[in-house]
Amino acid sequence: MYVYWVESSVIYCHRVLIAVSRMWAVIHPISYPNRHSKRLARGLFIGVWVGVHAFMLPFWTRCTTDDLSPTNGSCAWRTPASSSPTPSSVS
Repeated sequence: MYVYWVESSVIYCHRVLIAVSRMWAVIHPISYPNRHSKRLARGLFIGVWVGVHAFMLPFWTRCTTDDLSPTNGSCAWRTPASSSPTPSSVS
């Protein structure tokens, strides 16, 4: 499940970066070719992967501890009275 959420987030972030890059090229056509380089593109690409992992990993590790268990793509609290997890409710 972690791989699914990371890949989905990375795809979304890359689409946003492509849209921002195209908007930058349209709004500032003179500065775009001078400042947009392969180094910047690689840095943004790697930065998205690192950022998504840095954001998602704490939530995933919390969901896979003894107190919580991942079920159906969401975290469920394990109550001491029952062995089966019950979905947590947030009000």
